Amino acid sequence: MKKVKKVKGFVMNRKTGHASYAFKQRDTMVDSLGFTHDKDFQASKRRLNYNIDPEDTERCYVKTKVKRQKYNTYREDKKYSNYRFHKDDMPIINSIIDKAKPKKKKRR
Repeated sequence: MKKVKKVKGFVMNRKTGHASYAFKQRDTMVDSLGFTHDKDFQASKRRLNYNIDPEDTERCYVKTKVKRQKYNTYREDKKYSNYRFHKDDMPIINSIIDKAKPKKKKRR
């Protein structure tokens, strides 16, 4: 059996080349949020008040859909070690994560 590496926090997505925030891992699948500077397709992105990179002054956008990909899609990178969420942006992040949680079906 292949050893599965634990993925959590800010990591680099190998497919997109952008920063991602991995917040949940189940076996080999990882749930993550994607970030970008690109403001196109604003319906699928939300603007953050502060950039996740404290050294960057550009606007930062978070994608509103949670991606579920294999753990080997992500790579730890030292340049993402100082990335943080500002406390004013936490309600936006938490609302996106909460919407991704599976809902219990109501019994009729």
